[in-house]
Amino acid sequence: NWKITDKLEFQQSFYAEIFGTVNPAFTTPMRPIATLQHSEGGAALNGNWGSQLTWTVSPKTVLTGRYNITQGGSNRIGFFRDLTTPQHRDQVTGLFSGNFTATRFRPKRDEVSAKLNTYISGSHVSHNMFFGAQISRNKDYRVDIQPGGVIYSDLNGQPDQAQFAGTDVRGAVSKAQGVWAENEMNIGRFTLRYGGRYDRMVASSQDVPKFDGKFNEAGTVKGLGKLVTWNTFSPRGGMNIKLTSDGKTVLRAVAGRYYLPLFLTEFEVL
Repeated sequence: NWKITDKLEFQQSFYAEIFGTVNPAFTTPMRPIATLQHSEGGAALNGNWGSQLTWTVSPKTVLTGRYNITQGGSNRIGFFRDLTTPQHRDQVTGLFSGNFTATRFRPKRDEVSAKLNTYISGSHVSHNMFFGAQISRNKDYRVDIQPGGVIYSDLNGQPDQAQFAGTDVRGAVSKAQGVWAENEMNIGRFTLRYGGRYDRMVASSQDVPKFDGKFNEAGTVKGLGKLVTWNTFSPRGGMNIKLTSDGKTVLRAVAGRYYLPLFLTEFEVL
């Protein structure tokens, strides 16, 4: 935390996981070591940044601004990092050999938001009012490589089927803008809270890098452009009534309408 002035304060945070795991964790007679898969991540792939600036405009009014970057990237590859030896699975014995799918996953979310909170007191009624705006962008792409470009299915040690698979690249992006307002009104033992939020969400299929069978960039896969646009309004309201003067018995009621955001997994396969 940095206290810039008596009324202005800045906060900065950073979080990342540096990991290396193997899946499955152990070998079995049906899964020799070559068929296991490394999963790796670090600060460059999943570092998460958070910044917040708080301005105390007056004793009754506070303005807060935030900027966040959220990532969850990872790399997955066969235990011996071999991208040429194909995968085999025997449909009779259940024995695996060769290498499993190698994957690179790159999700990222950027978000900017601002919130104004002001308190208005009166002789009989007080208001605690909130206003806010939010802009966000979610983006990801995923690359899957089948080592050797083929998956073999065997029957009791003998070749049976071959499924050929080129490099699979998919991605999507969504952008959203939202504004909201809410008021908490207090009248003696009665509290009424009401408000609403408007959101505009757009999902698109963007251009993504094209890769060869060894994760070398080899051009661009053209996206489909804008796919979906949603405009939603979410009203909400609630009330509290203190039924006893000591405040130990309270009656509460809440109602509202909420919408799911756009999930990139619903569009990235297009």
